[in-house]
Amino acid sequence: MGCAIALLMMAPLIGGLFVLLRDVFGALTLPFSLLFGMAGRDDHAAALGHVVGAMGSDLLRHPLRALCAAALCGASAVLSILARGRGARAMLMGAATASAGAAWLGGYPVALVLAPGFVTECLCAVRPAER
Repeated sequence: MGCAIALLMMAPLIGGLFVLLRDVFGALTLPFSLLFGMAGRDDHAAALGHVVGAMGSDLLRHPLRALCAAALCGASAVLSILARGRGARAMLMGAATASAGAAWLGGYPVALVLAPGFVTECLCAVRPAER
């Protein structure tokens, strides 16, 4: 579960870093574009705009979806740890449902990371251990 949460949280963090770098490089190229513009040359603007504009363009598409998937992973881990006594089967089914929801929200890579835990939760829900 921890690996899945790390996988889900790294994309928005790295995407935010790329957006920050894009803004910094945009501010750093401003004096050069002003100097080239004063010299009467405008052919550099397309190249600079291509380099700066392409950094981190599509990285922050669904940060809320990743956050919800990470919350479901955490809920699944908590439910599977707390499953004891009479309500163990219901808690394990809730944990498996939370894992399935996290896999659906996170996509294919997260589903592959969550697959062993999901299978274990389903098997334990069928026959919960007496603790």
